[in-house]
Amino acid sequence: MDEEKGATKSAKIFMSVALYWVISISIVFVNKTLLSSPTNNIDAPSFITWYQCVVTVAAVWFMGTMGIANVPKFELKRDVLPKIVPLSCVFTGMILLNNLCLKYVELSFYQVARSLTILFNVAFDWIVLGNRTSLKAFGCVLLVFFGFVLGNKEVRTDIQFNLFSNFTSKVQKLFPRR
Repeated sequence: MDEEKGATKSAKIFMSVALYWVISISIVFVNKTLLSSPTNNIDAPSFITWYQCVVTVAAVWFMGTMGIANVPKFELKRDVLPKIVPLSCVFTGMILLNNLCLKYVELSFYQVARSLTILFNVAFDWIVLGNRTSLKAFGCVLLVFFGFVLGNKEVRTDIQFNLFSNFTSKVQKLFPRR
């Protein structure tokens, strides 16, 4: 019986992560297309952010009303509202800045910027909360970050160019000037 519960729980976790990946990647590509496609160029990242937040609230309300996926019914509680408004503002700002970043940079560089959030989460977890991350976990975070950096052509080209220019300037200093 416990084995079935464990398998069911693992399946739910797997489906949640898989659904998150699909939706997250899809929304990034949709936003990139909306914000910088030559045919669908919508110069309104604030409106896109607002619209996505409204659709999210409507979806949560609908799912709660219909009892879908154990989403609780949507209700506003006056004692809870002041506590969640700052977090909601930060979240909305994050989505807006993500959309602005998508508008002005290539998708591959956007992924590098997003991979930095993992690094900053670990750093701020240690600095602000005092929680230490294991060396193995920190190594994995660095591996993910450098994987994105190496996979990004623009960043890789800049690194190669900088390394080459540094090397040539050092070699040039070896030779005396007349």
